[in-house]
Amino acid sequence: MPETQNNLIKRTMIDLFAGAGGLSCGLEQAGFTPVLANEMVRQFACTYQVNHPETRVVVKDVRDVDEKALHSLVENYGEIEYCE
Repeated sequence: MPETQNNLIKRTMIDLFAGAGGLSCGLEQAGFTPVLANEMVRQFACTYQVNHPETRVVVKDVRDVDEKALHSLVENYGEIEYCE
């Protein structure tokens, strides 16, 4: 994970099935920064964007989102960790 200037870990997250952004809101309060969201319903995605203007939103069915495209969208935020 990338480190901030104060040598603290910066927690970033991707919100899939994002809706209007309630989960991102809660995780922001817990110290996470949403860097990417995916929502297939345009109206929900637009509401998400209003609620989280700094987050990139992909408006598409998650099954159609290319993994390489996701990596390119979040490459400035450091290594992506996978839970297996």
